[in-house]
Amino acid sequence: MTFGQTVEFVVCVNDADFGDFSAADLITGKCYEVLIREEDWLRIIDESGEDCLYPVHA
Repeated sequence: MTFGQTVEFVVCVNDADFGDFSAADLITGKCYEVLIREEDWLRIIDESGEDCLYPVHA
């Protein structure tokens, strides 16, 4: 990270299953760092240790 770079965080408010996503991959109330925002999707590192895309609103 360079000086002045913005870091975005989100809080999980819904850990329901989203098709290929498991409820165990996110923890409700936990903060996650957003790696990339791609339209209506957020790329974060979830509890599996993998970086995955999650919907902004579910």
